[in-house]
Amino acid sequence: MLKIREPDISNTSYSKLLRGFIVGAVACSILPLFLLGWVSFLNYSQFSTSTMADYYKNAVVDNRKIVELFLDDRMSDIRVVASTHSFEFLSDSSNLVKILNILNQSVPHFTDIGLINPEGRHVAYVGPYNLSDANYSETSWFKEVQSRGVYISNVLMGFRKIPHFFIAVSRSEGEASWILRATINSEFLSSLMTMARAGKTGEVFLVNREGIYQTSPRLDGLIMGKASLPMNLFKGESGILISDVNAPSNSFSVDLNIPVIYRLRATLAPPHSQQIIAFSRIRATDWFVVAKQDFMEFFGDIDHLNMVILILLHVSILAILIVSSLTARYMIKLIERRDKEAEKLNSQLLRARKLASVGELAAGVAHEINNPLAVILTESMVMRELTADETEISKSFREDLFNSLSQIDGQIQRCAHITQNLLNFSRRISSASEFVNVNAVLGDVVGFVEKKAHSSNVKISLNLQQNLPELKTDRFELEQVFINLINNAIDAHEGIQSGSVNIISRLDVVRNGMVVSVADTGSGISDENLERLFDPFFTTKPPGKGTGLGLSISYSIIKHMGGDISAHSEIGKGSVFSVFFPFPTDEHRYATSVVQDSRKEY
Repeated sequence: MLKIREPDISNTSYSKLLRGFIVGAVACSILPLFLLGWVSFLNYSQFSTSTMADYYKNAVVDNRKIVELFLDDRMSDIRVVASTHSFEFLSDSSNLVKILNILNQSVPHFTDIGLINPEGRHVAYVGPYNLSDANYSETSWFKEVQSRGVYISNVLMGFRKIPHFFIAVSRSEGEASWILRATINSEFLSSLMTMARAGKTGEVFLVNREGIYQTSPRLDGLIMGKASLPMNLFKGESGILISDVNAPSNSFSVDLNIPVIYRLRATLAPPHSQQIIAFSRIRATDWFVVAKQDFMEFFGDIDHLNMVILILLHVSILAILIVSSLTARYMIKLIERRDKEAEKLNSQLLRARKLASVGELAAGVAHEINNPLAVILTESMVMRELTADETEISKSFREDLFNSLSQIDGQIQRCAHITQNLLNFSRRISSASEFVNVNAVLGDVVGFVEKKAHSSNVKISLNLQQNLPELKTDRFELEQVFINLINNAIDAHEGIQSGSVNIISRLDVVRNGMVVSVADTGSGISDENLERLFDPFFTTKPPGKGTGLGLSISYSIIKHMGGDISAHSEIGKGSVFSVFFPFPTDEHRYATSVVQDSRKEY
């Protein structure tokens, strides 16, 4: 036996299938893109951060080289003077004046110059201050220059009471040694402290090993003031670190090979709480060139680019998710539509199986009925022959008997045609086709059911379009369809005091055919029953008043003719059954005679 599978079209199944599609899209496209995007982003962020950090450190190194070049030039000036002139020559202040003027001929770097004897006293001095009697024998730098031969001091106040630094060179003549000392204004050092991309929070300055400013910072602090720098972390020739004002130690170093972790931490920190600091130690001094800038400002351009990359990445992921979701929903809708079509096909197959069963039953019934009909017809003919020559029967009786036998013959023929239709239904035997005037058939059928309509207090009205083309079909099948539809329309008024049935025929130019509709004002049919209306043995009538075969047989006849039937109904308002009959190509013709009254009420 053929099994009909009912497709699972529950909303739950489709929801699970939709989730499966979306999860599959996420697993196959979004997750790899997400992982690849984030790995690329982290690698790029690490590379860009390291590159920017190297740039910052190299910029400080370049600044250090400029300072070193400046100090080397000034040191060379003093060394040349000390090595080319004797102590006696330099002891003459007029000679020192000439030398100072020559040194400051291009740029006045030197403020003053003095000659100091081995006892630490000025022998000669040229400058704006009264330092002729100054004694430096107890100062640390005096002993330092005697041991090292050359000395560059920190910025100090000294006897001048203004920030300055000096370069001192020691020279020996015979057994005695003396010192040539020149003072340089610290403003020249400040003028060398420049750097590109300083921004609003960036500054470059000099500090000594104790963290004392040797130049004036641009933003915060004063020369010779204490800088808030982690000097204990200034190790090696140069380096870079991160200072956190909120950290317990006020600073911590960062491994620049893994900057992203700190970058995320810095992003979440309060504004201006983290600073990037680069340092480089100046040769032959205790000074450091230091550059300092707000962390977020320094990496602002990179962070902006990284943010754009992240936004594009997540927008792409979101776009893929949306497209995948829409595509999945479209596919689910498509599957749902295919399932509904499969369900409809299964329903049609089930209906066909039921009709096949009905056809087998009808074939058996038709054969069983045909046998007694043949006997009745034979006996009628015998009776006609026996009475034809009987002289004892009166003429009036013979006429009445022959009329009765004629009625019997007619009904036998009618029963034979009905059984033939049953056989046609069961075996699909081609019925006798002829050109039929549909309006005329409707008029005849209404005449058949007129008494039943009158007894049910139902008024039947005909609204028939004139000059409709004739259909080439079996007239008796057409009558059977209309009888079933009109009888059902009358039966729909059961329990209702009065009602009406409106029968309309009209031309359908678009589909090249005609439409016959039967509308009633009965009780109506529920949506649930409408879906099963054409199933065999389905009926909404009370037991004993319907077999459930009328509409299913009519449906089969209409489909066999190539037509279609549809039903629309509202509970309490009535129902409308519309039947479409197609015109065979080049085989239909217009009616030669039309019912005289195209609009008629019964």
